[in-house]
Amino acid sequence: MKMYKKYILVGLVLILAISLSSCQLAKVDGLEVQNDRLIGVYITSEYLDLFDFNRYFQDNISSIIKKGGDVTIEHSEKYQGRIYAELKPMVFEDSEPFQSEGVMEYVFEAVEGIPFFQYKVQQTDYEPYTAMSSGNYFSDAHLSIGDETSIEGTIYVSANASHHSYYLNPVYQSSDGQVYLTAGSGISFSGDMSEGAAFTQTLEEKYTTTENGEKTEVKFKATVKIAVKHPSTSVNVIQMDAESNIVLSQDYKPNAVPDEIELNKDTSYVIFESKIDSPEGEIIKREMFEPGDSYFTSYTPTENGYYRVQSVELLWRE
Repeated sequence: MKMYKKYILVGLVLILAISLSSCQLAKVDGLEVQNDRLIGVYITSEYLDLFDFNRYFQDNISSIIKKGGDVTIEHSEKYQGRIYAELKPMVFEDSEPFQSEGVMEYVFEAVEGIPFFQYKVQQTDYEPYTAMSSGNYFSDAHLSIGDETSIEGTIYVSANASHHSYYLNPVYQSSDGQVYLTAGSGISFSGDMSEGAAFTQTLEEKYTTTENGEKTEVKFKATVKIAVKHPSTSVNVIQMDAESNIVLSQDYKPNAVPDEIELNKDTSYVIFESKIDSPEGEIIKREMFEPGDSYFTSYTPTENGYYRVQSVELLWRE
């Protein structure tokens, strides 16, 4: 997939075809072997223009002047910029420092967005490990590991936003462990959106690995679903006994729901009731949870138009 942006300089119009992929490829026995591997995506609300136009112009000024007209550049990975992540200690809430010692994560501090990628960490004093970075905006996230590794999840966005733009920027990890992103493509829409509207984007790649002289094709796929949701105005957690009598009813603001709820000894099931603010008026949605259901999911709207996902643990008494 290619994205185009026009530059006007010294009377020349340069149409820059920006390729989605910036992986480094080498040829071995006629097969493509990939050094930098796709590990996921980084979602932003704005397009990341990382094309190094100044470098391109300096390298090609003579041919540009000679042609004296429009120039189309294709497969220009050489001039595609990258933003590198920093490897930092992972921060755990309500954890002692020693509990997170040696646990690291890759962070793109220079770019506001939502991470969704699987990465490997190798440290001198600790065993190497693989981890997943998804922030707290993804719901129904799934990870499948093997020769066909895949990650998929859903982001909920506010239906009340005046304009929606979401870009899936590919994230790669090189053989030396560095993690970086490149500019990706996205979707953009405006106007009123009804709850339930959804858009799905998928990035995938294939590459070849060699072990003991045997070549294996490995696949990686990242799928992100962006779904529209109306905000809740209140959340009510209703505890019911075996005769369907109310044991306890607790009302919360969406941003004040606790991380865990201790249930009464007489509680047989729980009703999670949400009041939804929609253009058609207030809507009440109810979900029922029984012993064996360990948590329910609460969604809190944020200023950036995304919903923060919160897993609320249900503490049943035997």
